[in-house]
Amino acid sequence: MAKRKNKYLNEENKSYYLNEKFERYLDVIKELKSIILNKDDVIEAISCGFMTNTNVLLVGEPGTAKSMIINEFAKLMGFDNENGYFHYLLTKFTEPSEILGPLNIEELKKGKYVINTKNKLPEANIAFLDEVFNANSAILNSLLTIINEKKLLLGDKYESLDNLIAIFGATNHTPTDPLLKAFYDRFPLRVLVEGLERRDYEELLNREFEIEENNIKHIKKTLFEKNESIEFAKKMNEYIIKKYFELKHDKYIISLLDRIEILKKDRNIFISDRNLKFYVKNMIAYSMIRNESLDTELNFEDVKFILSKIFNKEEQKDDIERILL
Repeated sequence: MAKRKNKYLNEENKSYYLNEKFERYLDVIKELKSIILNKDDVIEAISCGFMTNTNVLLVGEPGTAKSMIINEFAKLMGFDNENGYFHYLLTKFTEPSEILGPLNIEELKKGKYVINTKNKLPEANIAFLDEVFNANSAILNSLLTIINEKKLLLGDKYESLDNLIAIFGATNHTPTDPLLKAFYDRFPLRVLVEGLERRDYEELLNREFEIEENNIKHIKKTLFEKNESIEFAKKMNEYIIKKYFELKHDKYIISLLDRIEILKKDRNIFISDRNLKFYVKNMIAYSMIRNESLDTELNFEDVKFILSKIFNKEEQKDDIERILL
């Protein structure tokens, strides 16, 4: 990464607050990279997703640290299973109540439709849904509304989930069932998580034993408090939206859009119109992380970062990189 720049933004954007929090967020990313071996691209993707309220899908075989990455990120940002973080492994037998919470029978007897959402997805700020495409249609239908609009249907009323920052999903393979296409599209960023090679085994062991030792000693490192994290994510998203209006004619944003059109027309890769906004937002976010500065300076590295994460199937990633990068 480039040397960190300590420039403050102008007063109207509350520069001091945002810059200080962003500096600390860069430390979260650095810490996560020191814990998880050779997963920098994955870490940067979920970090961008948190800054831009974008759902991210991790695609990789079992045992490639998908869960560990999200779990450690949540810890560093001040979340845990009883404090804003929801983590669940989905199967075809998973019931909606396991995700959304059980129905309150006593309230139902009074004619009220109330769900006990404590420690469930509706109260989460970060959610990690493992093997997300294994879920049955009842789960998927409920999740679509949550993901699309951040709203949960309770009886005949919708409840807003304004503090749900991002949903991270994981899967062994991208789905082939056309019925899952709409749900897959709700994860704009997709990143491949690959296993390590022999030369990395010793370092992997050192890091994993260190993690286990810290767990035994109950050593828990956090760099943010939960409420700080929520506020930071919201303010960063607002700031990135403002930056877009400054950068919308930037040649690298135009280059990204041109290449997306090529992928759609010439390579037959499905890219929905709704996700263009997320691609540009994450391009700006990645530029900030790459430059270690809120003073965004886009370049072709930011274009490459996004293009490598919009595949429909794993094998398309290599094709995209070969043709367009």
